[in-house]
Amino acid sequence: LQTHTTELIENGRDVRVTEANKEEYIEAVVNWRFVKRVEKQMEQILKGLHEVVPSNLLRIFDANEMELLMCGLQKIDVKDWKAHTVYKGGYGPSSQVIHNFWKCILSFDNEMRARVLQFVSGTSRVPMNGFRELYGNDANILHLSLFSSWKRPMKQ
Repeated sequence: LQTHTTELIENGRDVRVTEANKEEYIEAVVNWRFVKRVEKQMEQILKGLHEVVPSNLLRIFDANEMELLMCGLQKIDVKDWKAHTVYKGGYGPSSQVIHNFWKCILSFDNEMRARVLQFVSGTSRVPMNGFRELYGNDANILHLSLFSSWKRPMKQ
C-alpha cells in the first residue's frame, strides 16, 4: 500500500491544525476531496458533455431538470407508493382527504406523478427497490408522510 501526501495549503506540512485555524483546515480538506482531487476528471466529463450539448443550453436547466433530461421518467408504481406512505395527524388510508389525494395521483400521468414525488421527497425518481428504500438527505429512510397542520374536525 502506497501513500501520497498532498499539501492543502502552501507549506501545509509546516502548519499545525489548531482551534484557531480548524475551520480553514476543514474547508481545505473538503475543497481537495470534492473539487481539486477530481478536477481533471470533471474537466474531461464537461468537455465530452459540451461536445454533445452546448454550454449555453446547459445553463438554462437546474439539477432536477437535468436529471429528468438525462435519466428520463420512470414508471411510478402507485401501489408501492401507497404501501410505503406513513399517515400522521390522525389521518389514515380510509380518511376522505387521503382517498382524494390518491384519486388525484391515480388520475395524473406519470410526469405529473414525478412532479408530486419531486415536491414531497426532493427527487423525481424511485430507488431501484421501490419506495421502501427512499432515503432522505440525513440517510434515514424518508417515509412519505401525508398530514395536515390545519386543525379542523375530520370527516370519516
